[in-house]
Amino acid sequence: MKHFSLVETSVNKNKSWKLLDANGNSLELFRIFSSLLIKKYAPNTRLSYCKNIALFIDYLEESTQIFKDRDFTKSFLVDIIESFPEWLLHGENSGNEITLIVQKNYPSPNYSRSTINLIMASVRLFLNTSERIRLEQEALGEIVDDKLLSGIGKVDAIN
Repeated sequence: MKHFSLVETSVNKNKSWKLLDANGNSLELFRIFSSLLIKKYAPNTRLSYCKNIALFIDYLEESTQIFKDRDFTKSFLVDIIESFPEWLLHGENSGNEITLIVQKNYPSPNYSRSTINLIMASVRLFLNTSERIRLEQEALGEIVDDKLLSGIGKVDAIN
């Protein structure tokens, strides 16, 4: 990986992993995802998922650095995400413009289709889990906001 380091750690005596950036900061969403895998998967499966997601996040980071001067719309982010399997498989032989540009700075591992299918299963799980967490956080924020707002203007009686 170019931008991150995957580091083994322990969560409640279970093997887990965290992803560190160049400054040694842990990516919180990755840590949460890795911890959630403990409930459902064996250590080797968790490691495989974490390696796959680390590669995906590394690709996203490289892409954002390369295209830093471009307007980052939701549509363009989707294009970058969709270019990931193309980069994994074809690299410099790709017909995808994003893949070809990223390939110049971050050479493709040129994986087989079966390996890419496993990686993309990990990516789908990560993205679905991330969205679920985002929605839960959003709902929690609304609950907290509602409770705070309902208390505005009320004064407790002083005894």
